[in-house]
Amino acid sequence: LILTLPGRAGQASVAANLEELVAAAVRFFAQTAPLSAAMAANPDLAARHYAELRAHGAGPQVSSNAVAEYIRAEQGLGRVRADVNAAAVATILLGVSYNYAHGHHLHGEHPAGLPEERFAPEIVRTLVTGLTP
Repeated sequence: LILTLPGRAGQASVAANLEELVAAAVRFFAQTAPLSAAMAANPDLAARHYAELRAHGAGPQVSSNAVAEYIRAEQGLGRVRADVNAAAVATILLGVSYNYAHGHHLHGEHPAGLPEERFAPEIVRTLVTGLTP
């Protein structure tokens, strides 16, 4: 999904596309949580793993770049404010998805009391709406 996201600009709504992204990211991070935990315990293993990912054109930066590219494409279509930092949006969405999945893996409960089926819609609604009254 992430690699095809930039091509979805202008299709469906921005919120719907981002909800699908967050839900998929949570599922992905939930599957990789045990590996991430093991790598966190072994910095040498983590360094080798991420070097191998980079050598194959994969890794966290690829996902972040694809999400940022999608946001920039939506900005070009006028569907996202021009002053929004696309890299910050990518960091927020992927970071909160990672945190949610890993929190659930480590503690066995949904962080912040948000069940998985409500997580993506609530995160995207909050981001899209903003915090300013």
